[in-house]
Amino acid sequence: WDAATGRPACELDAASVHIARVFPDGRKVVTGSLDQRAVIWDAVDCGAIWELFHSHWVVGVAVLPAGDSVATIDAADGVAVWHIESGERVRVSLDIGL
Repeated sequence: WDAATGRPACELDAASVHIARVFPDGRKVVTGSLDQRAVIWDAVDCGAIWELFHSHWVVGVAVLPAGDSVATIDAADGVAVWHIESGERVRVSLDIGL
């Protein structure tokens, strides 16, 4: 949304999106969808920066505080962290003692 006009600044081509988070700088958005992708979008030109592929639908996304990585959660493989400069996926093991 354009804060000055109150109108959409752009529309992202994102099928089945059910969750989105804005980066701290306001220039990027990460979405999670039922089509097994998380996508990092440029919020200025509305283009996809990275498509982050999963083996199941993406049920959660988060932007890490520094704004240089995102965490995604899919319904099959759990949590992964992605570095946005390289698109590299780093697995995270969550041992919560259950």
